[in-house]
Amino acid sequence: MAFDPPPQAGFTLSPRAFHDIDGWAAADHALALAAFRRSAARHRAAPYKQRAIDFDSATFAQAAEAALALHSFVPADAKRFFESWFAPHRIDTGQGGHVTAYYEPVIEARRVAGPEFGVPFMARPDDLVELSDTEAAAFGPDGMRFARRDGERLCPYPDRAAIETGALAGRGLEIAFVADPVDAFFAHVQGCARLLLPEGEIR
Repeated sequence: MAFDPPPQAGFTLSPRAFHDIDGWAAADHALALAAFRRSAARHRAAPYKQRAIDFDSATFAQAAEAALALHSFVPADAKRFFESWFAPHRIDTGQGGHVTAYYEPVIEARRVAGPEFGVPFMARPDDLVELSDTEAAAFGPDGMRFARRDGERLCPYPDRAAIETGALAGRGLEIAFVADPVDAFFAHVQGCARLLLPEGEIR
């Protein structure tokens, strides 16, 4: 799968071979393919938006469908899948750096707020609307992606600062409470978390 970074990205990509990747031959390709298939099913239901990173969405969709067509596979098939559909590249910034990856934080939580657990995780509000690219462009260059629909009009939704100071309070959206606002922030960045409650774990 080809990808050309935008001019403002601050890095360049140079092609490499799979055998150049340390540990590639011994990696658990079947486990990686199982994870990719979950992403593929999500993409089929709601294709990823390209936005700031102009990746080849059409080619990704083909790779996603090819993964979903593999109803059973052995590790060698999984390895062959990635080598057929993807192309490894070296990321060059000219000044070093690091690449981060997705992870799922695990955070101790409580169902009811208390002295030690006062930072809420909230369910999605029923009046939150994800904007199409055309609708987002109408709000200007800042690229607002969510809004509140008021009849036929779209209005800006409260931002993080407003929400953290009570903009959504009293609506019954709280599903759990954690102790550290930093933990909550990183869960928001990642898009999910596992909350450890006294009665068990929720995702």
